[in-house]
Amino acid sequence: MSKLINILLISGWSFGLHHPLSAEPQDRQFYDAVRAEASGDLQLAASIYEEILLNHQSANLHANLGNVYFRLEDLGRAILHLRKSLLLNPGNRECRSSLAYALEITGLQGMPARSNPAFSADLQTIWACSLAILFWLGLLTLAWKIPWNFRASPFWGFGLVWMLSLLFIGWGWMKCHQQASLLNREVIVLSAPPNPSNPPQKIPLRRFAGEGSEHNTMLTSGTSLFIDNNGVGDAKMHQSPDGTKWYLARSLDGFNKGWLMEKEFRKLID
Repeated sequence: MSKLINILLISGWSFGLHHPLSAEPQDRQFYDAVRAEASGDLQLAASIYEEILLNHQSANLHANLGNVYFRLEDLGRAILHLRKSLLLNPGNRECRSSLAYALEITGLQGMPARSNPAFSADLQTIWACSLAILFWLGLLTLAWKIPWNFRASPFWGFGLVWMLSLLFIGWGWMKCHQQASLLNREVIVLSAPPNPSNPPQKIPLRRFAGEGSEHNTMLTSGTSLFIDNNGVGDAKMHQSPDGTKWYLARSLDGFNKGWLMEKEFRKLID
């Protein structure tokens, strides 16, 4: 673990060098967190970063908070915030390296496999706009050609190419939509924060929505799961008589499936 702390001390300061905020009260909070981290008061630094993130999302803030949780040996929350940081800034190599090391320590496989970057959730709007532009351009071109040379082979050749292009771009948009749906449903399993009297605990993925239910498997803090949707697109949820909310979740491959309490996970995208 000492090797990890040395790496993160260096990379953590590099995260903090970039000024992430603009509003003056948030500036003060940020520097208070940096000073607390530098003085070794990591719990205070984490609480300040968490408070800032309630109103301001930043790749650097998530990276700094991930660094603090690393040093607190709360690897589940470190993984969560490093993942959040990479969603906002995928090119941060230090953050990606720290995440890979945390996943290695916890024995997790890594981030869920994604499709080709060309079909990432971020490009969904581009694919949709391309589809709309191609549709109307092709339609106007065909409308202009019909009165002139309806039976000509170039007309049918153009129509065939246009239809195939529409199918391809429509398929690309669907792939992007699927990736966006996965990201919106993805959660990171979190155990209670570890301390000397409370070592990291694994979280049961239960067969039924209830604390007394048997579990299908035990999950390491930092594990990625996906919340199931019901028939109308909402999260599949059950509320017990005491008010506890339970959610049905599964791994990306569907091999692990079961119920989690709301307090046992955080959404990757809030």
